[in-house]
Amino acid sequence: MKKSLDNDDFLNTILDKIPFPIFLMDDDVRIHVYNLAAISLIDIELYRVNKVGCGDAFNCVHSMPDGCGESEACKECVIRNSVRKSYGGSGVVREKTNIQLVRGDKVEQIQMFVTTEPLKYNDELCVIVILENIIAQKKVRCILPILN
Repeated sequence: MKKSLDNDDFLNTILDKIPFPIFLMDDDVRIHVYNLAAISLIDIELYRVNKVGCGDAFNCVHSMPDGCGESEACKECVIRNSVRKSYGGSGVVREKTNIQLVRGDKVEQIQMFVTTEPLKYNDELCVIVILENIIAQKKVRCILPILN
C-alpha cells in the first residue's frame, strides 16, 4: 500500500471524526492507517503499528507466541476472515465476534461487530475495518433516555 494513505490529511480528518475504531488493512490483515478511536484497542507503541498484524497491535491472546495469523485459532478469526472475504469480492461483511485481548496479566473479552468493505484508494485495494463495541453501545443507549 502506498505511503500516500498515511499522509492524506483529508482522509485522516474524516476518519478521526468517526467515534468507532477504524482501520485500513491489507490482504494480510496488517494495519496501514487507523483513526483516533482505534487507539483504545492498540496495545503497543503507536510508532510500531504501521504494517503490523491487527492481533499483534491489539495484543490478541491468539497472537502469542508466534504472531497474528499463525495460531490455529487465527483460522476462525472473524476480523481476518472478514477482511479476506472483502478482498475476495464479497463486498460489505458484517459479523459479530468476541475478541480476547491481553491487558497486563488479565485477558479482556470484548464483544464486537466487525464490518469490512473493500476500498480502492489511489489505485490500490485495501479494506476498511470498523469495530463496534457492543457492550459500550448498549450502555450509551441506556443513558440516552435519561438525557432527554
